[in-house]
Amino acid sequence: MLKSLNHIVTALENQSFWQGQQQFQLIRDCWAEVVGEDRAQQTRPHSLSRNILYVATSSSVWTQELSLNCRSILKQLNGRLSTPIENIRFSTTWWYQHQTLPQTEESEHPSLVAELEVSSPADPPIEQPTPQTTFEQWAAKIQARSQHLPLCPQCHCPTPLGELKRWQVCGLCATKQWQG
Repeated sequence: MLKSLNHIVTALENQSFWQGQQQFQLIRDCWAEVVGEDRAQQTRPHSLSRNILYVATSSSVWTQELSLNCRSILKQLNGRLSTPIENIRFSTTWWYQHQTLPQTEESEHPSLVAELEVSSPADPPIEQPTPQTTFEQWAAKIQARSQHLPLCPQCHCPTPLGELKRWQVCGLCATKQWQG
């Protein structure tokens, strides 16, 4: 039975990953209020993982100052969150971080392509996309990437050249052959 896209998006929003994303967005929204405008200009929440907030800082001086005030910041943040965070880790590593994969044949595979956009501190805050718009953007990118791929001779789906060279069919067809 096919389900509507709204039903699927609602189901995604109820998963713990999306709830974590919503909590992270809440942290980003109240960050300047919690740490103050001066500190907020020199820091930005980077990620939230396993109840630990990772914060990018512009210098080691800010890392040290905020680390000394970590408990106070945690107390103020947790007062605004439904699920408390346990710790905050500050680092300059994430401030100017540009992550790219080396351009090898394997990294060109659509499942391995990473598109990370790092904004500069002067950029205005970016609105968080909804799960539906995120899915639509992802689907459009995948479709655009796969337009020029050769087709699997068995199922006629777009297939990375590396899979065809290795197995003469796509990875899914190769797996089916090995199982059968």
